[in-house]
Amino acid sequence: MTSPELRDWPSSDRGYRRSEVSAVVGRGDSVWERVARDVLRWRVKTASGFAVDSTSPVSQ
Repeated sequence: MTSPELRDWPSSDRGYRRSEVSAVVGRGDSVWERVARDVLRWRVKTASGFAVDSTSPVSQ
């Protein structure tokens, strides 16, 4: 479970590997707006199979 409310996230369990992936999702203002909205509403995490314990948008 992702805990977005935590100020500092704990170190990863050594039994897991971190993964970072990049992908082109399109071009243009409409794509940028859609992707920005999806990121700020946890869509990337939940579409990847993660559970997020928050219905609020991402904030700093």
